[in-house]
Amino acid sequence: MTEIKYIYYKLSSLNGSIKHYFHFFYGVFIPIILQYIENSKKYPNLTFIIGDDVGPMLRILLELPIDIKLKQFLPNYNELDIEEKYLQPLDKHPNISKKWDKFITYDIYKKVNKFMKTCIDNNDLILDKSDKYDVVIIERRINKAISTTEFGENKYTDIMKTSGSERRSIINHDEFVEKIKSMYPNKKVINVSLEFMPIFEQYHLFHNTTMLIAQHGASLGQIIFMKPNTYVIEIVSKLKQKENWFMPISNVCGINHYQYITDEEHTTIDVDDFKNFVVGLKK
Repeated sequence: MTEIKYIYYKLSSLNGSIKHYFHFFYGVFIPIILQYIENSKKYPNLTFIIGDDVGPMLRILLELPIDIKLKQFLPNYNELDIEEKYLQPLDKHPNISKKWDKFITYDIYKKVNKFMKTCIDNNDLILDKSDKYDVVIIERRINKAISTTEFGENKYTDIMKTSGSERRSIINHDEFVEKIKSMYPNKKVINVSLEFMPIFEQYHLFHNTTMLIAQHGASLGQIIFMKPNTYVIEIVSKLKQKENWFMPISNVCGINHYQYITDEEHTTIDVDDFKNFVVGLKK
């Protein structure tokens, strides 16, 4: 068997831009992991090369312990024996195709989680393995690194100009957090922002929580890191509810997924109503 040393992956998205976090996560990040799993045992010295611009998401990609190089920084690219392939994206909208579950499968779920756990174990990442969270609340903040006006004229431009709490927010977030803490006085309840958190810390957080509470948004794509029989409460506006990107992922992963509906993207939550909603969930 001739050993392949370089694979150049052409990147694409099925329903968005790979510079948007969700489409990057399922269009590039997870497919790269799957390709690494498939090829690393056969070709242990394999280098992945990408030439497409993933914008500020590049930092996340390069956090992986995978030999990934950028085409523009290989001056002798044309002299190398390189196999060129398209990286198969998985960011297909579940409402568009009845065959969506052929894209995100339970087998993929298991492979990705095993890979992430192995990376943490093998690289001595400083993450406390005893960490367990009863409730994790995701607070949307702003990271200007993941929004930019330098995308030219295309249908994704308006999305790319905003991020985090610019796009949607819980106006009374502090009151909301305090209410949830009062509901679980003897539980570990934490409020975090993901905008500046390294990917393996995000994995550790999602993988070790029993309940995740978050507004609709790209970070919910990471529920694929959660364990089966855990809970997700997605706070989603009437406008976004019909898109339903995340509940099908939970269904594949065996996660209990519920939606709390609000009127607006920037919303003030009736904390007593939210408490009644949570109490009424089947657990």
